[in-house]
Amino acid sequence: METTRFNSKINQHKLKSTLLTNNLNGVKMNIFRLTLITVLSFTSLIGFGQKENNLKLNLEIDLVQPMLGGYGGTIGLENNHWGAGIMGFNTTLNSSSIEVIMEGAEDFKVQNWGLELYADYFMKEAHTGLYFGALISVDGYEMNHVTNPTETIIGVYVAPKIGYRWVPFKKTDWFYVQPSIALPILVWDDASKIETENINLSKAILLPMLTLGVKIPL
Repeated sequence: METTRFNSKINQHKLKSTLLTNNLNGVKMNIFRLTLITVLSFTSLIGFGQKENNLKLNLEIDLVQPMLGGYGGTIGLENNHWGAGIMGFNTTLNSSSIEVIMEGAEDFKVQNWGLELYADYFMKEAHTGLYFGALISVDGYEMNHVTNPTETIIGVYVAPKIGYRWVPFKKTDWFYVQPSIALPILVWDDASKIETENINLSKAILLPMLTLGVKIPL
């Protein structure tokens, strides 16, 4: 009887390990696919830009992060209907933001940094007006507590995005304001490593963004 119970526990452990491995492999494959799409977008932009001589570099500053006491920016390439690039940010989360992003962290001070790869498609070749996009984001949450040692939680998100690029002055069409909204969906995290608290990252977040940017012909 004891041997049967022991074998049953081993089989359950093997099943859990197999399911975890399959889940991680699926997440890695999704991350690989989105990263590959972004890299191919960059390659296409550079190739078409060299041929048609209309490649542009775009630089943006985040207007939302400074309101939260942080900073953020974007660097990317644009050509024809497409755009792709890298975004980064670093900010201290306030209590309201913490409640939206995670559960069980009410007693923590959280420093949030992130690095994002994105690809966008504009309805107009001039890169104005409505656009759609997708991004993959790796976020770090530095969890500071009075009694517990500091730990950093990593979360990986994929997100669809929709936005609008507004050029306020026709004579300076290289300058623009860009509001957008994204829906980051959590695909992997390691929040469980904080064993003293039951912290869970939200499965999805509605994320408004606002940037100020310039386009530079290359």
